[in-house]
Amino acid sequence: GVFSFTTGLEVFIFAMQLLDDTYHLHLSVGINFFVGQGGTVVWGNIMAMAVLIVVPALIIFLFLQRYMVAGLTAGAVKS
Repeated sequence: GVFSFTTGLEVFIFAMQLLDDTYHLHLSVGINFFVGQGGTVVWGNIMAMAVLIVVPALIIFLFLQRYMVAGLTAGAVKS
C-alpha cells in the first residue's frame, strides 16, 4: 500500500509540474481544477470525477478476478 501511494503521488507531482496544457492532464491532476470562486471546493464535481476514474479499473478487475485469484493460488499449492 505504501509503495502504491508513493508511486501515485510521484506521478501526480510529475504530471502537475510538467504538463501545462489542460487538455493533456492526467485525471488525478484534473481533479485539482474543481475549485470554485474564492477557493471553495465543488465536492459534487470532485466525487463525479473520482467515480469516472475508479469505474473502468473496477470493471476490468471484475472481469479478470478469477484469473488473478487462480494465478495467486497456483503458486501456493504444492503438487
